[in-house]
Amino acid sequence: MKRILSIALAAVFALSLVSACKKQVPDPDPSIEINTPTILVPAGENTATFTFVANNDWSLTSSETWCKVTPSSGNASENAAAVTVTLEPNETGETRSAKITIKAGGIEKQITVSQAPEEVAPENIVINYIWNSQDDTKIENRQIEARFSNWSANVGSYFTAIVQLDAPNPDLVLLPSDDAKDWISESYDSYYNTTTGEYSIYFQVAANTENAPRTGHIRIATRDGKEKSAVITVNQAALPEHAIYLGTEVYWHEYNLGASSPEELGDYYAWGELETKAAYTWDNYNCAGGDKYSKVDHSNGGYSYTPNLWAEHDPSSQQLSPEWVRFGAHWGMPYPYEVQQLLDTRNSPETHKWEWKTRGAVSGWEITYLVNGKSIFLPAGGYKWGDGLQQPELGMYWTREAVFSNQGTSSVSATNLSKYLRFESGPDGETAVYEDGQRAAGMLIRPVTR
Repeated sequence: MKRILSIALAAVFALSLVSACKKQVPDPDPSIEINTPTILVPAGENTATFTFVANNDWSLTSSETWCKVTPSSGNASENAAAVTVTLEPNETGETRSAKITIKAGGIEKQITVSQAPEEVAPENIVINYIWNSQDDTKIENRQIEARFSNWSANVGSYFTAIVQLDAPNPDLVLLPSDDAKDWISESYDSYYNTTTGEYSIYFQVAANTENAPRTGHIRIATRDGKEKSAVITVNQAALPEHAIYLGTEVYWHEYNLGASSPEELGDYYAWGELETKAAYTWDNYNCAGGDKYSKVDHSNGGYSYTPNLWAEHDPSSQQLSPEWVRFGAHWGMPYPYEVQQLLDTRNSPETHKWEWKTRGAVSGWEITYLVNGKSIFLPAGGYKWGDGLQQPELGMYWTREAVFSNQGTSSVSATNLSKYLRFESGPDGETAVYEDGQRAAGMLIRPVTR
């Protein structure tokens, strides 16, 4: 019996040694061997293959949606893995490329897939020019540079392609390529001008809600596809960094002017001035003069329903503002009605959530758009007068509209007041736009863009 027990214990000990030896064998250094770094796909073909060997578990990703790989993952093996690349038809008129990335064991390698353009019908539709409806400019080189949005947030840009075709009133359509189908579309039916013999093709470039630029391609064609135009390239700018869409007509900046995070108050500005200062008084206010407080635009026959204020320190520019100076073009103070749109969302709990919160050393309103989960934080910071901070428990933010006397008449003039957002402390505090802001006082600014 003792002999049997000794044999059994010896067997267990031997097995444990084998197991320990197996555990001590280190994993091989990761490696990826590919059969080709570049794949050229000729026109008319939509598949390609390649192989590689990876000694660790691996995954594949493609940089472009029109280029897909199968399979997308696998296990380590000494044998080559075969991958099929499936491509959508290339109707851009140009060769395009995608990057396929192989990752295994912490390392990666890339394969470039270049796809030739499809052969298309002769370009019998002549593009005379393209009209940019947003800024009234003519584009003659078929290269469109579109803003991320226009007029208001989440509304795209409108364009009109003016074309000619030696055919009697054909049915023309817009043909977006695969990289543009989701964001470029016809906005109205085409129109034929019997006097000029030109056709107008109306199309819209949807607002870009991502912080990355994008490029798409379109053609004008007859509905049967027998006649086509040259390729029109649309380059659209990215949504500016820190722009937040809250379901209103503007994008709100993530934090205050002069701040670097939502929890910081930022800088205080007298209304219309470009710089902060140690003290805020009427004696050192820079936007007083001319028509007492600022020039008023009387260009419309000496009569103005909507007066425009000219910055006294730069009368040649009505666009100059601290937001443009600090954040770049397209940023500015919100109009009072844009602030009111934001305040009105407090009455829409199904789409917006208002919470009074304390972040760090400041309290304020966190406003969340439930549709996309985006939010901004408006900290309370009071205002500055003289060299001191007044009523820091209140939220006080400038709008871009001053208060005028005799508005709507030829004797309209600016006053010493401007409109501003004011909210009281606490979840039950009042939030409203006031019209009694002393323009020489220093207040916070929350920029917006469209």
